[in-house]
Amino acid sequence: MGIFRKKVLAASIGLICSSGVIAAPVSFDADGTGVLASPTTIGSFDWGQSSFLAQGGQAAIAAFIGTGGACGGTVASPGTLCNFTVYTHASLSGIKDVNGNALPNPAGLNSSYEITMVAAFTERVTAVAGTIASFATLPGSTGFLEIYSGAVNSSAVDGMGFNDGRLILRGTTIGDAGGLFAVTDNTSPFLPLDGNGADAYFSAANTRTQESVTGTGSNTDIPVSNLTVDTTYFLNGLSSAGIQFANISQGLPFSTVDPSDCFTPAVSATAIGSVRAGAIPCAADHVSDWYAAQGVQANGGILPNTGPVNGLFVIGDLDPDFVAQTDFNSPLRADIPEPSTLALLAGALGLLGGLSRRRRKV
Repeated sequence: MGIFRKKVLAASIGLICSSGVIAAPVSFDADGTGVLASPTTIGSFDWGQSSFLAQGGQAAIAAFIGTGGACGGTVASPGTLCNFTVYTHASLSGIKDVNGNALPNPAGLNSSYEITMVAAFTERVTAVAGTIASFATLPGSTGFLEIYSGAVNSSAVDGMGFNDGRLILRGTTIGDAGGLFAVTDNTSPFLPLDGNGADAYFSAANTRTQESVTGTGSNTDIPVSNLTVDTTYFLNGLSSAGIQFANISQGLPFSTVDPSDCFTPAVSATAIGSVRAGAIPCAADHVSDWYAAQGVQANGGILPNTGPVNGLFVIGDLDPDFVAQTDFNSPLRADIPEPSTLALLAGALGLLGGLSRRRRKV
């Protein structure tokens, strides 16, 4: 068999393998052993209510207003002054099928073990109209999504326990998406930021609480690619673009979960399938007081800097960040070859084998 013909056949096999794929549900083993929870075919993760931090988000809105959208460059080619970083975390509350219907929770979930996630990505302000700000991700930018399986220890108010245990998924490239946040009431008297149960942000010294504007927001699906997964949990793997944040909703003040006082700053150095070791950002050290009174995180956790009133979105407010409650799902897909593709691939491999045997006989 000539070199040229070998290259042509190899190229044909490569084309077959890369083009004929179909999206398939994911076979997921929630505890990684099949002992507590049997593998289940799922379509998405349903994450519990949680917090997100827009680090520099308030400053970015002010920069957009102040520069008329130039953001340190020109309107046609904006600079980076209107960019900010979003951090979030959550624990898995349930699973769904490919049609979005709830499935029975895996045995032992949130009692014997929990599945948690941490994520970060860059966004930019794209428009401000009154008290409505629009945002967009930076397609292809580096961010991260990590999913862990471990002991039940996550704490919403402390922002801890979402980035420990065994790392079972990592994605590091963020796709194209957009959203908006609308402030619906930014006048005094403001509501307490924490409207969930007991107020965890009341300051006895100031005899008032961390306050917040009222608002609501949403975001389109945010694709995350460049995935690596632990196939002990994701039994048939995931495609390179197989997970997205979806059905994202946002709101202020917090009503069904405590606002977090700490967020994970960066992707870990932990290998897929390994248990995270060493110093882990965010600890159980919340005090009943404003964000400004929380202790600095020795391991590098990010503390929100919102000022006494969260989310004012005005140029004169020098506090750069804002936080909000969020809720989202993560659709999951595995790519498998189509049946016709498998047949073509088998035929091509058979042809290659036949040609090799003919050459040995000559």
